[in-house]
Amino acid sequence: MNKTFSILAALLLGISAYAQNPVRFDADFECGALGLVELLDSARLEVRPGDTVEHLSYVVHGRFDPANPVDVTLEPSANWYYFRMTGIKGKQIYVNMPDNGLRGTAYSTDGEIWQHLPVSEARRHFIDKRFGSDTMFVAMFVPYTYSRHLQRVEQWAARPDVEVDTIGFSGEGRPLQVLHITDASVPADHKARVWIHGRIHPSETPGSWLLDGLVERLTDDSEESRSLRRQIDFYILPFTNPDGVAGGLSRSNTTGVNQEVNFGRTPDSTVVEVRAMKAAFERLTAERPFDVVINNHSQMADFATFWMHRGETSSMEYQAKQWALTGLVSSFNPYIVPRQMSFSDVAPRYCEGWFWNRFAERTVA
Repeated sequence: MNKTFSILAALLLGISAYAQNPVRFDADFECGALGLVELLDSARLEVRPGDTVEHLSYVVHGRFDPANPVDVTLEPSANWYYFRMTGIKGKQIYVNMPDNGLRGTAYSTDGEIWQHLPVSEARRHFIDKRFGSDTMFVAMFVPYTYSRHLQRVEQWAARPDVEVDTIGFSGEGRPLQVLHITDASVPADHKARVWIHGRIHPSETPGSWLLDGLVERLTDDSEESRSLRRQIDFYILPFTNPDGVAGGLSRSNTTGVNQEVNFGRTPDSTVVEVRAMKAAFERLTAERPFDVVINNHSQMADFATFWMHRGETSSMEYQAKQWALTGLVSSFNPYIVPRQMSFSDVAPRYCEGWFWNRFAERTVA
């Protein structure tokens, strides 16, 4: 009887201690994303003599994008998470994320300086860690917020050879800003023309960090960058889906539409962001097409890749040009190698299909 009473007392004491020092989850900040959080169990374990640790196990569900009103067969995605845990110091926390997950989850104790958890503490779909600080931000990738985007555009716009053109506005009124980077003293017909856009899927923050580094390099005052600006007209749209980014969505905008596959729709089922892009394409290619178009994404693989279009749905000449481009980029580059290239069909639902249907081999997209 006394033993049973002791066990019950210990359990009540553990419950009381947890009630006094609960772990709290929230995502009440820019780009935050968090679904339902379930506490599975709580226990106090003696790791070694004199070292007793509270173990807490949670299931953190993803927050799904809105249902797609245009492509109704596409399932909403929850493959973005960005949340904060507080009250965790000295505790062993196990977090299972069944709706999403990535090896090496990003984390920060202040929301500013980010690192990646080692695989031993963050294998795919879960975190298992004993915490030395009381607060931790967790994200699928290191966040690149809409606020940072605005700050960077303002910084770049102040540099020589950079013009900012607002080609339209998102559904919630955010500007779609294209950076035109080139040396205007060199005639346009003496230069190649390159279009790049990114962040069509809000969760793909590594793509934004890549574009940030690219624009920073193209706009600096080095001789190499000045030479590139003399030879190339760059048009760069860093944020194609600013509403989805600001709202912490995964693959859609706030209406639920995946803009990546919205280019071949009739005007009444094309979202305003894609309509603005297509109008910019029409205007900028009225006299001469782009030479290269890059639709910049991120992926969850451990390597970088180009998605190229098969010759069966384009042409062998077009595919040869793609291989030449990827070969040039891959040469002496440890992060991109030809054997990791991926392939898909040219289709009008993609922006690449829009360019193929109008310019065929003249634009490598």
